Amino acid sequence: MSSAVFALFVNAVVALLFAGAFTYIAASNPSFRRVYWLGAAYAVGALTPASELLVRTSGWPAPFVASSFATFVGAFYVTAVALCRLYRLPVPWSQLAFLLLLSLCARAVIWNGQRDDFLYELAYQLPFAIATFVCALLTYQALPRGRLDALLCDLFSLSSMHFVAKPFLAVRFGSGSTASEYVSSVYALFSQSGTGILLTTIGITILLIVVRKMLDEVRQVADRDALSGLLNRRGFNWRSEELMKAALDGGRSVALLTFDLDHFKRLNDTYGHGVGDWFIAAFAEVLRICCPPGAIVSRLGGEEFAVLMVENRRGESQEIGESVRRHLLHLAHDGYPLIRITVSGGHISAPADIGLAELMVRSDRALYLAKASGRDRICFEKVGMPGNLGPERRGRPTSDAAVS
Repeated sequence: MSSAVFALFVNAVVALLFAGAFTYIAASNPSFRRVYWLGAAYAVGALTPASELLVRTSGWPAPFVASSFATFVGAFYVTAVALCRLYRLPVPWSQLAFLLLLSLCARAVIWNGQRDDFLYELAYQLPFAIATFVCALLTYQALPRGRLDALLCDLFSLSSMHFVAKPFLAVRFGSGSTASEYVSSVYALFSQSGTGILLTTIGITILLIVVRKMLDEVRQVADRDALSGLLNRRGFNWRSEELMKAALDGGRSVALLTFDLDHFKRLNDTYGHGVGDWFIAAFAEVLRICCPPGAIVSRLGGEEFAVLMVENRRGESQEIGESVRRHLLHLAHDGYPLIRITVSGGHISAPADIGLAELMVRSDRALYLAKASGRDRICFEKVGMPGNLGPERRGRPTSDAAVS
């Protein structure tokens, strides 16, 4: 067995292993069915080295010469579709189909061309260079783009340059006077080994990206409260550290609002947990409506909620707290239209270097004051000297008394 034949065999096995891995991931994870496209791409790609081997061993090489080219270029365009699915990009079906058809037509035009001629070799390799460049462009559009995505884009770009360079190597070393003699040429060893290394590296990188996306999805599920759809305490703590670091780097102030639904246990005991759950979900929607983009909104547990945000202007977070409270006064359950539920809140605005733990302590202190002062109000903690902070009360008691 020649070195080139061995390289073809290895490429076929590796492609089938990737096809199996992606197919297994898609079959075992309902939310990742789109990964089937990656399995299909590598399954089609595995037919290329198999065709190359049959060109040499069969007595009728022409069909396998055609299938070798068609499956190889086709695998790249299936990969392009797979990348669109993976990154949730719109699939440019007509453009991809046009480029694939153009590639097949180009191969037909040079079918009887002179091997080892530079123009022939360039016309043969150019469709592969274009296909891998398309994959690079699609990967570049992925947002958000992490390091692995950037690496994948670079690998596709490198592969495109690799195919552009291959005509020079074919002319220099010779690719065999016929397609059957290709496998025995020195160029075949370089070509198959280089291409195999690049495509294996691309496959591993894509596999790592898929695994990363799966882990991100698991983390999102673990960080979400199922009833409200908001972040849970774990997700809140994790996201809050990132927000506060960004605010600290930018010299911005942060604000924390903590909310507690008033007499919620009594509501549950009187009307049942179904009604209580409805008000939890409805209050979460109120928070989503009232809070600005970028705010970290969380259900800490039970009837307790928290919002952490960067303040873009003085008093913004105070206005948001009051807006939340007023929205809730008009919230009514269809089955129990006379039920009204109120909320008490605590608030603090401070430089980001104060730390999340201290923010929570001070905001909770203001929340406790709101509860002790009659509920249905937001108390704002003024930042002063540590241990000597004065809360300012705002809001309206349920009895419609004047603002204290």
